[in-house]
Amino acid sequence: DCNKYMTRAMHPMACGAAASAECARVQGRFWELSEQMFANREFLSPDDIRFMAEKAGLDAEAFATCVGNTAAMDAVKADIEAGATAKIDGTPSVFLLGAYGDKWVKLNVGPGDKDRMTAFFAHLRAGKPPPTPTEPAPLPE
Repeated sequence: DCNKYMTRAMHPMACGAAASAECARVQGRFWELSEQMFANREFLSPDDIRFMAEKAGLDAEAFATCVGNTAAMDAVKADIEAGATAKIDGTPSVFLLGAYGDKWVKLNVGPGDKDRMTAFFAHLRAGKPPPTPTEPAPLPE
């Protein structure tokens, strides 16, 4: 409902979960709540998420106020628009800044790419210069 670019229904609770994640980010607990929600993907009703937010250490009153405010969903919609501008066509989409100067590079991520990405980041962590990037294939218009 919050993503006008989706042409088919996929995740009916995604908008509420995304707004909840934004509210967790405001409290500095984005990753804690995200882990809870991903581990419990089949339980993403507002009551379930409130329970997970408390388990993740969020201030319950501040969280409820944030979720009830339109600012969290506005932030989600702004992220959706930024993704559309960047031509993100699926998840996960990973962009890297700094490895090749000041240019953003989209890393192609898909089935079977885990080993390639693990090797890429190990290469960078070892202090070696990044390998030469390859441009992704252009998206069909």
